[in-house]
Amino acid sequence: DLSTSGEQTVTVEYTEKETTVSDTYTIQVDKLVPVSLAISGEFKQKFFVGETFTHEGLVATVTYNNHSSETVTPTFSSPNMSTAGTKEVTVSYTLNNVTASDTYNITVSTVVPTKIELSGDYKTSYFVGESFSSEGLVVTATYNNGDVATVNPTNISTPATDSAGNKDVTVTYTYGGTSVYASYTISVTQVVPTNIVASGYKSSF
Repeated sequence: DLSTSGEQTVTVEYTEKETTVSDTYTIQVDKLVPVSLAISGEFKQKFFVGETFTHEGLVATVTYNNHSSETVTPTFSSPNMSTAGTKEVTVSYTLNNVTASDTYNITVSTVVPTKIELSGDYKTSYFVGESFSSEGLVVTATYNNGDVATVNPTNISTPATDSAGNKDVTVTYTYGGTSVYASYTISVTQVVPTNIVASGYKSSF
């Protein structure tokens, strides 16, 4: 019975002229166990912090002690996706209490902004001495994982409005240790009289 591991007795018989002779010998039937596992396929190896780990596309092929091989459904270790760095993933397959495994590395990167864009209805024309305001300014950040979101800027520079001219305003957004910048220009105009009205004088003599 080759379906059961262990020592098995084989009986050999020979019959001629109604006379039968026989002999026996012993064979060892080994359990089918994996001896190696190889991974292949197109699977994701670059992730961002907080992203869900996936092994979709990975193909695991196991080779057994009888030299046969097949594609199997393995188990995977769970890498820590909450921190950045290189993480090792172990791929394993167990049969008859024997495990074969292989490993591969994934890279988990910190999510950082790559740029910010400015929009909205904000003031760009001032008079000398008028207070600067960024009210109405909308800041939109794009991140290295493709996400886009409206954010609160880390800093907005305050231009001097005590003199006339064009002044640059720098907007800074910092996240994940990375800062990105955008700027816009305001115009500051000198206050000048546009007309005069005379009053309180005698017009008849």
